[in-house]
Amino acid sequence: MAKDTDGPIPMPAPASSSSPPTQSTDQQVPSTDASASTNVPSPPPEPARDPNTIALEKLEQIKQSLDILEKEVDAFTGSTRNDRAYKLLDEQALKIMIRCDELVDVSADIKEKRKEMIRNADRVLGKLESKVPATPAVGQNSNPLETSTTELFANNNEENLQRKSPSPSKENISDSTTVTEQSMST
Repeated sequence: MAKDTDGPIPMPAPASSSSPPTQSTDQQVPSTDASASTNVPSPPPEPARDPNTIALEKLEQIKQSLDILEKEVDAFTGSTRNDRAYKLLDEQALKIMIRCDELVDVSADIKEKRKEMIRNADRVLGKLESKVPATPAVGQNSNPLETSTTELFANNNEENLQRKSPSPSKENISDSTTVTEQSMST
């Protein structure tokens, strides 16, 4: 059982209708908790900070994150874009760009720094993408069965389209009717 360091919890005296309630001095324990006191002044509110100062601080944090990401990209040795490490690095670069996009309502020089940071993040992302080959397209699939099936399907559709004769136009029908009438009259 845990030992109570504040002392016993005072219990209310039993209510009796004939005698007035009496106060016992041992039931009242003075509170030493500073938060319960209403006389403690609250700390003064922080003055409103300049949005440009806040944006500069965020840009500095983003720059540090981007430097770390660039070192990780340089150390990346994955072989495909499906590698988990590749996906994590790609996601980090995109998050950095999003964090830059969140900086709005700032001065023109900070907007220029933000654009530069986005270009740097894009450059790091390009470096990551250049380390692994692009995912093969459907026509360049490494699986020969899927490739041949896709090509066969495409060839069959072209052949089916060529087999269908074009529907005769009204002019062709009237011309053929005229030719047929002339041949019948002779």
